[in-house]
Amino acid sequence: MLCIRKLACALLTLGFFASATPAAEPMGILRAFPGDTTAGLVTITNPTDKTIHYQFRWGAGEWKVFSLSPGCQRRHWWNYDFRGENRSPVPQIRFDWIGGDGKVTYHTVRLTAYAVVNPRVNTGKVYRFRYSSGGSLIFLNAVN
Repeated sequence: MLCIRKLACALLTLGFFASATPAAEPMGILRAFPGDTTAGLVTITNPTDKTIHYQFRWGAGEWKVFSLSPGCQRRHWWNYDFRGENRSPVPQIRFDWIGGDGKVTYHTVRLTAYAVVNPRVNTGKVYRFRYSSGGSLIFLNAVN
């Protein structure tokens, strides 16, 4: 019980200092207080042994091209207009999901973003690429 109280105290203290000093963002908090969120965040991970190329956009925005090396992750975030806004366009990803056929067959997925305090520290909603058992198809699965 004492540990829970200490944790609650520490989180409240961090929240207090974050509002008193905007430059000092709380770091490492697993769950954001609703009024402290600054961005919507999606993290894409690649635990495979191959580089994966994909495109990402927010809402109806422009598709941007990315490459994700084996064992790496990339964060995509949407900065809110004001602290605690908790609203962003729908994030989308598309990638060639059939490998080795010499063609590009895009699979487009609408993702979910989690509201976070600091997109450089928090992970947001995490998605992971994986290959099918035969190795020719690639999928994207939600982790959390």
